[in-house]
Amino acid sequence: MFKVIFKLLVVLIENNFLRKINTHNNKNWRNAFITLSSLGLINSDNLPTPFGITLAHLEFEEFAAKILISYMIPYINEIFECFNNQTTVELNNQDIKKLIYAKYKNRDVLFLTESNGRYISSWLNILRDDYGCLEFEPRNKKRIIKYNPNEYNENALKQKIKNNSIAYEYINRFNSLLKDGK
Repeated sequence: MFKVIFKLLVVLIENNFLRKINTHNNKNWRNAFITLSSLGLINSDNLPTPFGITLAHLEFEEFAAKILISYMIPYINEIFECFNNQTTVELNNQDIKKLIYAKYKNRDVLFLTESNGRYISSWLNILRDDYGCLEFEPRNKKRIIKYNPNEYNENALKQKIKNNSIAYEYINRFNSLLKDGK
């Protein structure tokens, strides 16, 4: 019974609060919770794990740097290798997928080249929005590389993230909603 009530509560929170933050994919909070679960930050009941509680206390840029360093770096390396140290590239998601795919003798890379380029799109959006290291318009293959996260130590990376991410726009909106009680 508790699980049913909790799941209803999650839907109510999503519909009446989270959507007001107005993030990208705003009607797809299920994926946000799946990601948090996949990273071990929440359990099957959408409750924070001990690890999730530890990371929840961090500033965004510290959290983002830890996730990048501990989980994302192999994927980021693969994507940035496709850019060949250029500051601007013209590669669409399929081009990037093909370059990575060919490097591994035409075999998919789990969570990267699978799903017909959808994962590539997700990674690029994370690099643009959360880390601010890429700049591009949706459905445009022109990509401007603002910085390569591999070139920075953890402290410098945190500063780059803080200065370039759009996360604080949403964090501030979230905090404002909490404060206003709406």
